[in-house]
Amino acid sequence: GGIPIAMKSEAIRIAAGYAAQKLPGALKHFGITDQGDHRLAEMIEARLVDWLADPEREPLEAVKEA
Repeated sequence: GGIPIAMKSEAIRIAAGYAAQKLPGALKHFGITDQGDHRLAEMIEARLVDWLADPEREPLEAVKEA
């Protein structure tokens, strides 16, 4: 499972919008005042890494685990 890598930018955009709407105080704490701030995208991407899936490799990894 996971988010296909092709959807990574869209997932980051959605998460940034959610953060801007729901966590403005936390963003301000980090000095992030704009939803398009590259630091916000970097923070989100760092958290999404474990959820991303490469559809070209994932089936091979599932076979190795079985």
